Amino acid sequence: MIRLLNGMKGATICLAFANLLACAPNLPVHAISKDNVVVNYQKTQVVDLLNAIVTGASEPVAIINPDKYIQHNLGAADGLAGFKGLQQIVPKGANLKPVRVLQDGDYVFTHTDYNVFAPMIGFDIFRFENGKVVEHWDNLQAKADLNPSGRSMIDGPTEAQDLDKTEANKALARSFVEDVLVNGQLDKLASYCNGDNYIQHHPQIADGVASLTEAFKGMAAAGITSKYDRIHLVLGEGNFVLVASEGHFNGKPTAFYDLFRIKDGKVAEHWDVVETIAEPSEWKNANGKFLPETGNVAHSRKIVMNNSFEDESEALKSTVLEYMSAFMRGDVSAVMATYAEDGVLMAPIGPAIEGKKQLADVYPGMFAAIDFNLVTKVTEVFQTGADWGFVRTATKGTQTTKSNGRVEPASYLELFVLRKSETGAWKIARYSTTQIGNGE
Repeated sequence: MIRLLNGMKGATICLAFANLLACAPNLPVHAISKDNVVVNYQKTQVVDLLNAIVTGASEPVAIINPDKYIQHNLGAADGLAGFKGLQQIVPKGANLKPVRVLQDGDYVFTHTDYNVFAPMIGFDIFRFENGKVVEHWDNLQAKADLNPSGRSMIDGPTEAQDLDKTEANKALARSFVEDVLVNGQLDKLASYCNGDNYIQHHPQIADGVASLTEAFKGMAAAGITSKYDRIHLVLGEGNFVLVASEGHFNGKPTAFYDLFRIKDGKVAEHWDVVETIAEPSEWKNANGKFLPETGNVAHSRKIVMNNSFEDESEALKSTVLEYMSAFMRGDVSAVMATYAEDGVLMAPIGPAIEGKKQLADVYPGMFAAIDFNLVTKVTEVFQTGADWGFVRTATKGTQTTKSNGRVEPASYLELFVLRKSETGAWKIARYSTTQIGNGE
């Protein structure tokens, strides 16, 4: 399933505005004005693109960048050809209905009732770049019967409200997922949710915080494990926030997409779609279900993730902290001990320094010229496979030029890509650092 956008400006905006009113009866269009015509037009394009899956129409597909379309549906081939291939295998009589169409900057995300290959409920995310769709994520789950409160997986409010509270609502939803679902702090449920008025669309859970609490306890008692490991995307429009996370369900790698409706600073309503991540051997593209980074915006990286490895996050972190400690001491041999033989340093200025021999020639001069007094904070640790991982850090403090004694504030952001050596030790394969501001 896939989506697109196109910008409109200048003399064409009046025509676009009129056309939007005529062609978007199925969209949750709010307060249409000159300022949001482009946004709503992009939503219309996404809806048209989704419908093209079942109609076979070619015109809506033109919104896809033919030179760059990154597919994260692991059952679809990459690129424009993959989308067209999907159109060709859709059975006759297939249909779909986008129920919620929302946008956050360059991302349009939908909540759709699919009856294509089987009855499914799905979330789709499309990323636009220069007026074209360049990337797509989705999550699909078989449609279930009504839950104990008589709610379906997709009914309920559809129109975004409280647009001025988008960022605050995104922050609240992220905190809820981090505290309750990632870190398992069930005691915080009541503080996040709207008590007995909390509305639930999960197929097996009834309304109310008490029902949600009992569901968590019941799963644990039955030996059912549901663990969120990390958040990948947080997207919102007004009172709706979608959080895309990765984790495990009963030991299997799983993608969790949770849509929240926020009201008065509380989670008032919840929809979700849970999908098992296929084994890498079954993937039809090499982009992975997610991207190995957190935050609201993620840029693509082609990587095949091995999901059956022992977690060595602490070892990854330890190597980076050993490097930073040695660096602060000016200990060249200890710094070199943290690098792989083919390690590469990419500094803010100058060419990349490749291999241990060149690295060993550079560090002594650096330490002879400058004293560093910095404090490092690890901001992210991510193991991408049995032998690879990365660590992001933020470093802040002062640096002193030895020739004149000048002390200056300094602040850096660093990215370490690590590879496990034959001895089992994690070594720095690639290291990039950039200075930000002056540390103040």
